[in-house]
Order: sequence, then structure tokens, then C-alpha cells
Amino acid sequence: LHTAYRRQRQMCIRDRSIGSVNDNAVSHIYYVPESAGSNAELKLRITEFEGSGKVRVYKNDEYVGEFLDKGDKTVIIPEFDEEELVKITFAAEDCKFTLLKISLEW
Repeated sequence: LHTAYRRQRQMCIRDRSIGSVNDNAVSHIYYVPESAGSNAELKLRITEFEGSGKVRVYKNDEYVGEFLDKGDKTVIIPEFDEEELVKITFAAEDCKFTLLKISLEW
């Protein structure tokens, strides 16, 4: 019994997704790009989404997109300067979501 319990516990821990849970709140992520660019792709993996609302995405207070459900998402970031502090804001409205992965590619 002890061995079976230990195996089950290991499987649960190993299979669990860990991410940032956001519930009707505003959250921020900051980037400092090494070079200037335009039309960068902000790639997101949303593993959970509950509620009938949406999440608006902003770059330095400029609206750049939104999402309404879970899955892999891409939001285009129009322009940024070299070594500019880029603030990405997620504003959840009537929903709860889990952000598992985020990357900025150009």
C-alpha cells in the first residue's frame, strides 16, 4: 500500500501544470529587448480559462489584443526600442485564467 501511494503521489506531482493564475485582476510582465524591432510575436500558452469574460493585452498601456479561451495564443507587439522597458499587461474581465508559458519572438 505504501509503495502504491508513493507512485500515485509522484504521478500527480509530475503531471501537474504550474503557471500564473489570474482571477479578475490586472497582472504585468516586463521585458527589456536587446535590440529594436517591430511586429514581434508574444506567444502565450493558456492552460485554463473559466468564465464568460475576456483578457485584454496591452503593451505599455496600448491595446494590442485579447483572448477569450484557453490554448496557444499569439499577440502582435507593433514596435519597441532597443533596451526599452516593455510592460505587458493582462487585464482579466469576468474570468480566471492560467498562463503557463510566455515568450517574445521577432
